[in-house]
Amino acid sequence: MSGQVSVIIPVYNCEKYMGKCVDSVLNQSYQNTEIVLIDDGSRDNSWKICNQYAKDYKNVRVIHQKNSGVSAARNTGLNNATGEYVMFVDSDDWLSPDTIRVMMNEFEQTELDLVASSISFDYEDGKAVKFEQPAISFNLQKNVNDFFQRLYSCFFFNAVYAKLYKKSILEKYDIQFDRRYSILEDSTFVLNYLQYTKHICCLSMVGYHYRQLNEESLVKKYNENELEAYKTRSYAAASLEKLLNNENKYFYDTSVFNELWGILPKLYYRSGLSSKQKKNETIKFLNSEYVQSVCKKADFLYCNTSQKIKLILCKNKCWLGVFILLSAMKAIRNK
Repeated sequence: MSGQVSVIIPVYNCEKYMGKCVDSVLNQSYQNTEIVLIDDGSRDNSWKICNQYAKDYKNVRVIHQKNSGVSAARNTGLNNATGEYVMFVDSDDWLSPDTIRVMMNEFEQTELDLVASSISFDYEDGKAVKFEQPAISFNLQKNVNDFFQRLYSCFFFNAVYAKLYKKSILEKYDIQFDRRYSILEDSTFVLNYLQYTKHICCLSMVGYHYRQLNEESLVKKYNENELEAYKTRSYAAASLEKLLNNENKYFYDTSVFNELWGILPKLYYRSGLSSKQKKNETIKFLNSEYVQSVCKKADFLYCNTSQKIKLILCKNKCWLGVFILLSAMKAIRNK
């Protein structure tokens, strides 16, 4: 195994955790790596820590830029990476010691376009929830239906991390992150990459540890651009959807609806908008041509009782019903 792996780590105000992250890459059993730290205008001591790593290790480089968001930081990393392969690691996460070696071994043994490891969600209290993929190598164009639902449940199509990409494919098709969005930009990137892949290897080995913080998360806050981000992701997903059989299409479309619904609780509980503004935004959401197209394709077969009620409300554009349901859900949680 000789190919160099560029590990891109965007850094923003993460002084508490980034040491474990960077050390987990430095201590990999596979040593032919370069670590590209992108300090995205940190206001804590993260930028100093980046500088110290670059000073102490020859294979660590740091690039400082004014705060532009995680997509811009990752793009900066891509534009400066020199390795044949690319991996993304968030600065509060970490890798298992043999992750890169095992993934690179698959690349060296077989002609592949992508290798993905399994993921563990690691909580502050020590609890860990593992999402183990099936250990498979397959042709995406021919065999995706055999494994689609299992891979989807393990975040294969959504997570940019826990994957090893070919730099040649990224460069040839100019695949980068969409700087307009701070949500769903990772899954859009993955789906764009998958358009140009055939041979994929998935590992059951848990190689990536995703730290679950108790702090306010961006994905839990209301984002007024989120619906537009879903539309953009749908364009990237079009090629994948063409490969799916009817069963998997229904599963996927219903999953997308359930994800879309997640915008509404954030709108009601975490937006800071007035009641009138929430009403107007809900009506706008329900009247969206994209939302209605997703509702039309979603299948009750893949919904539990709660999800069926949500789907009926959205299909019928019943904003008052949405408000009542969300109010009831909040009251139940607050008991």
